[in-house]
Amino acid sequence: MDGAFIALKGYKFQFDKTILEIFSNPTKKIYIEQLQDYGLDNYLVQVKYHNTDYSATQQKQMIRKPLLQLIHQFKENKTMNFILYIYLKGILPQKITLKISDLDKLIGKSRMTKQMKVAFLNQFTLVYAEDFQTQYYNVIEKIKSEYTKSNEEAEIYYAIISSPYWILL
Repeated sequence: MDGAFIALKGYKFQFDKTILEIFSNPTKKIYIEQLQDYGLDNYLVQVKYHNTDYSATQQKQMIRKPLLQLIHQFKENKTMNFILYIYLKGILPQKITLKISDLDKLIGKSRMTKQMKVAFLNQFTLVYAEDFQTQYYNVIEKIKSEYTKSNEEAEIYYAIISSPYWILL
């Protein structure tokens, strides 16, 4: 499959997750593409989408890089909470609370002390996300319910919301 298509689908997945977050928190400021993919209150969220069949070892690698980014951010600001929201083909949607042994398996040898690992894990959640299509339908359903629109109207609203041209206005 074409790399550009895969990258665009990942951005669209991130965009849809952010739209859902905005609908769920209409009175709060959401910071998009600043410290992480988006931030809200005291949370920073990294969103990833991988729709390829990976081995267990490869899946760990898909988690490792964004996890290390969040750990780096944690070292700079220990007051924040962190979420890695990731779709990995074949893994059921669920929230995971990692143990130190899980973290060690994912990141390998680290200069983090046990105390720092515990502190990070107390502020970290791993969310295995639903697939691209399911999340898209969730966005459409949210638009339908928020604006009392038909399915067709909601899809038009979605097309407008997700169009890059409104940013230029």
